[in-house]
Amino acid sequence: MPDVAETGGGARSGTARTLAVGAAGGLAGELLRVPAGALIGSLAAVAVLNVLTDGRAAVPRWSRQPSRVLVGAAVGSLATPVLLPTLGASAGWALLLAVLVVGGGLLLGLLLSATTAIDRRTALLAMCPGGISEMVALADESGADVEVVLGIQLVRKLVVILGVCAVVALL
Repeated sequence: MPDVAETGGGARSGTARTLAVGAAGGLAGELLRVPAGALIGSLAAVAVLNVLTDGRAAVPRWSRQPSRVLVGAAVGSLATPVLLPTLGASAGWALLLAVLVVGGGLLLGLLLSATTAIDRRTALLAMCPGGISEMVALADESGADVEVVLGIQLVRKLVVILGVCAVVALL
């Protein structure tokens, strides 16, 4: 994806369009009561815009790190003292889950790398559990193929969210 600085004239209007589409997608996600609607809705809307405009839905490169800090602070602010007893009561299960999720991600990443033309670094980041923004940031900083990591992470995240919602609805 071209950096806004590389796109020449109209970079500001492109950024404004991208932010407007993201805001509209976030609002739609909230109105549709999608889990994490603002995040998933804006992500999906801008991803569609980026596909339709051949990769021209960009925000300035300089804004990426402050955005990550803002999201991290927002998520971190959810931790309260009430969380501590819950952590102690479920520590064993949480450890088992962490081992299984990380182990599964590593195995799937190695399998993806071994059975496709995707390099190992890209495959491991694509299959690594975690947030899309974190994996894309790591891919960007490590020289992995950002588009492949983003695409696989997006599909993985949507499948997990929709799958969990379906299971909860059935229960």
